[in-house]
Amino acid sequence: MHKTAFRLFLFVLVFSPLAYGAVEPWSLMIMEAAAFGALFSCLAGSARDNSFYAAPGITPLLLLLGYILFQLMPLPAGLVRILSPATFSLYEETAGVLAQQAWIPLTIHPKATLAEFFRISAYVSFYVVTVQLLAGKELLRKTVAVVIVLASLMAIAAILQKVISPDTTVFWFRKMPVNATPTGTYVYHNAYAGYMEMIVPVILGLFFYYRPEVPYRQSLRARLIEIFNQHRTNIHVLLGFAAILITTSIFVSLSRGGIISLALAVVFLLVVSFNKRKKRGSTRLTLFIITLTLLAVGWFGWDTIFARFEEMRNVEGELENDRFLLWQDSTNAIQDFSLTGTGFGTFLDIYPRYRTLPGRTIVDHAHNDYIELLTDGGFVAMALVTWFLVFFLLHSYTAYGRRRDSYAIHLYTGCLSGMVALLFHSLVDFNFHIGANGLYFFFLAGLGVSAAHTRFIGGGGRTRLRQSRLPRRVLAAALLVLATACTLFHSGVMWSRYFFEPVSQTSLHKEMTRRQLTEIRDRAAAAVRTDPFEARYRFALAGAETFLGNIEAARFHYKNTLRLNPTRGEYLQAAGLFLAGMKDEKAEQLLMSSARFEAMEPERHRKHGAWLLANNRKEEGIAEMKEAVSLEPNKTDAYINLMVLHGLSDEEIRTAMPELAQALFVFGRYMETLGREGTAAEAFRDGLQSVAHNETEIKPWHFLTVNWFYHRKKSYDDALGVMLEAVRVFPNHAEIRSYLAYGYEKLGDNKRAIKEYEKALTLDPENKVAVKGMQRLRKKQ
Repeated sequence: MHKTAFRLFLFVLVFSPLAYGAVEPWSLMIMEAAAFGALFSCLAGSARDNSFYAAPGITPLLLLLGYILFQLMPLPAGLVRILSPATFSLYEETAGVLAQQAWIPLTIHPKATLAEFFRISAYVSFYVVTVQLLAGKELLRKTVAVVIVLASLMAIAAILQKVISPDTTVFWFRKMPVNATPTGTYVYHNAYAGYMEMIVPVILGLFFYYRPEVPYRQSLRARLIEIFNQHRTNIHVLLGFAAILITTSIFVSLSRGGIISLALAVVFLLVVSFNKRKKRGSTRLTLFIITLTLLAVGWFGWDTIFARFEEMRNVEGELENDRFLLWQDSTNAIQDFSLTGTGFGTFLDIYPRYRTLPGRTIVDHAHNDYIELLTDGGFVAMALVTWFLVFFLLHSYTAYGRRRDSYAIHLYTGCLSGMVALLFHSLVDFNFHIGANGLYFFFLAGLGVSAAHTRFIGGGGRTRLRQSRLPRRVLAAALLVLATACTLFHSGVMWSRYFFEPVSQTSLHKEMTRRQLTEIRDRAAAAVRTDPFEARYRFALAGAETFLGNIEAARFHYKNTLRLNPTRGEYLQAAGLFLAGMKDEKAEQLLMSSARFEAMEPERHRKHGAWLLANNRKEEGIAEMKEAVSLEPNKTDAYINLMVLHGLSDEEIRTAMPELAQALFVFGRYMETLGREGTAAEAFRDGLQSVAHNETEIKPWHFLTVNWFYHRKKSYDDALGVMLEAVRVFPNHAEIRSYLAYGYEKLGDNKRAIKEYEKALTLDPENKVAVKGMQRLRKKQ
């Protein structure tokens, strides 16, 4: 059984990073089931020789898994109100509107938390199985060799990919989304760097170990002959080449977090190595490796790397990154759910409630594993994870301190440094949520424990680890249940997608035929049977039943939708509109909750505002419309049309316009088409004034838009005043200069016009406005 366990163990090590980092249901299912199977085989094999060892820190890890299950358990509402008042209030404001919630879980998205339970269970299982299998030196050395060869081959593929087909495919055949940054076998370049930065310190540790002994008293020729006659020299050179190759691929990936984390990990490795061995040779070798790596990276060009780091600064030279605002928003969620969190895997669900980050980008992780641990698990989870890390470090480092075997010492320092690299990187990314990366972190933890305890020379048994006291039969039974449940869960997710995919992009509307609605209902029902925890299919069922006229069935499915995912604004809003159609007074509670839980989503404010206007609540409806327009001013035309349909006057529509240039300019053009030139001129002036106060970035089109309006009205003096201000802001902008010249030309000041046209042509010799203007003026002369 140990052979089976080791084969499964190696399979997981190789498969996980190759399967795009193991982030999709199919790859997660295989990774998790194989990890559980490897540990089960270890348990079965240990029954014969009674060799099942205690993994340091297993107690807090098991408590963490138990805590995740506790988050999933439906608890009495009164108990939840005590443990997490914010969770209780959240359910009361959402699912509780449709039905009284007597029993609710601590998690706000059970499916996401269940998926996290399986993933983290696989990490823990792999940690334990690593400690068991690598208690023998033969398997340990073989495993290290496999990992190094795999990482080296992946680095070669990543570098070739960047040269041949950068940022388009993975493995040269799988197309990626537009916003993806594929590197090697990973879709996300930071995830690739996170994986590789863990391996480099291990390679460097062994690179130091295999350093050939140099007889300094001999001549240089004799020393070189002696060095290259040693067997370890070949391994030393290969390891150095692998370190250079993988480090180069991290630089080529352009992952700022990966580059910085690797540098910090190497410094950590040198400090620990020097304190243990009291030798400076490691430092010289590291500097040699760094020099060769810098030369290798220089072949690809340093400009793109420097430019990547420059992106962190704004035009004033200050550090600026969306992550800073993301973290600030997340701290508000931590304050509300401080003790128990919102449930593992629920950051995507809770963040929209606190989001102030502009834009429509979906934010599914905090880009900081520590912050996300606090939002998802609260201080309870943080305490358990800290307990594990501290206990692991104290236990393994104490054993490491007693080691005299050079291989064990260098391997342990490499493992610890690799873990430190990922811990550093987790300050700015979400590597622990990448299946392969989280698994490799726990693999390095197990490898470090083995390095600190496995006997590589002499007798006296395989390892210094003590026997585990865990009940093996109970553990084996739990693993069987886990493997079965995990397989059913992920296969159900995949089957449900297969059933629902043909209608997944179909939008429900009144003109649909009964046959179309029935197909959507039947496919959604089939998806629910295979994936009962997915709210999306319940939501589709509710919508189809509504249009089919099955009101009670629709209410039932809306209730289950909100029970499974109570924070999704789309679900809350649809349920609210459903109740509104039933003349239910509770409709407004859900509509208000939808706008509150997705405050940065304009669709929530638009529909809520339209409902308020339809119910003659103009003041509140205008406020919601104003919020919607402020979130997407590029669609101001559509919002104006909507408000016109609801009977708002021009003055009321002006009230709904936020003090943003684009929105005010669109309103100005609307007034212009109605012939209300005074109101239009006022809107354009207000828009221009808002540029300096409310716009994050002043652009030339702000001034040009107002300039063209004044030219259409033949108000050339006003147009000239606008362009003079534009020149003050953009003195070297050719189009600004050319329209300033045109303004002078219209006022008859040809001398100044020629001067400005010449400046525009100096900046842009092909500027059409300036070329035509100069031709006109020359003809006049």
